Amino acid sequence: MQRQLLEYYRGLCKDFHRLFLEVNQAYGRDTVHDLRVNLKKQMAFYRFLEAVEPPFSAKEAKASFGELYDLAGKVRDLQVERSLLRKTVRLDSLFASWLKQREAAYKTLLQEYEKELTLAPVRRLERTVESAIQAIHPGIALDCFERFLKTLLEKIRETLKGTGAVERLHYLRKRIKDLYFNLHMLELLIPETSLPKKNIKALDKFQTLLGNWHDLDFIRELLREEPHACSSKIRHKVDKEHAKATEKTVSELGGLGAILDELEQVLEDALHAARLAHLIEGGEQRPAINNSFHQKNMEEGIK
Repeated sequence: MQRQLLEYYRGLCKDFHRLFLEVNQAYGRDTVHDLRVNLKKQMAFYRFLEAVEPPFSAKEAKASFGELYDLAGKVRDLQVERSLLRKTVRLDSLFASWLKQREAAYKTLLQEYEKELTLAPVRRLERTVESAIQAIHPGIALDCFERFLKTLLEKIRETLKGTGAVERLHYLRKRIKDLYFNLHMLELLIPETSLPKKNIKALDKFQTLLGNWHDLDFIRELLREEPHACSSKIRHKVDKEHAKATEKTVSELGGLGAILDELEQVLEDALHAARLAHLIEGGEQRPAINNSFHQKNMEEGIK
């Protein structure tokens, strides 16, 4: 188990350092997107590690990257915004130029921030993570990971029942992505596990649906903050598309509950089989765990 986790984590670190350099040395349109995805995978991994090996802190791990995560997200949002607006509305030359300049300004901010950013905290984090992985007890990790996933699934279910469409959709987008990335952790913990492709495809579909909605929501909020950047006609068109996307997304999310129920059963079966196999093969005494401490860590990390 530790070997698979170390290989996965070292792969993330290797890609991060390559992409970090590319932002300044060989900047391309996909560079920031790939960097952002890498950081999201790392954050999901840190929440997983917090669940199975406290007192590791996912919040402290994120702080090691400073403002890099948020700045990369801002640049990526602006890149997507320009592309999406070209498909949604007819842009006049002044507004198109304003969008391009805004993206360029944030790209420069990101590059300048990187030049001044020391990676010493990231290097320390990498050593801390590797030590935490090596300290994982396989039997306890399975128990804690199951509770972590169940807590995450329950949070998603609670949000589906809540009110306030915009707030709910923002939260669901982050948590479903978290779930999607952490399902890969299951295959690392239990290499023989193969999750049904239909479950993975369904989650990916909801990720895409919520991602498309988020892009429109970002555009709408930006144009509200900068009302003089474009014509009222463009703002009206964006508002209309946002309303349609919100209605469609809320409607399609109605089918998510059944998918989560099915996925939870699959996870329970896989973890139960792995737990039995571990006990039969190992036969060692499992250390006691502080359930309340683990549960508090999990709930804090999933907020």
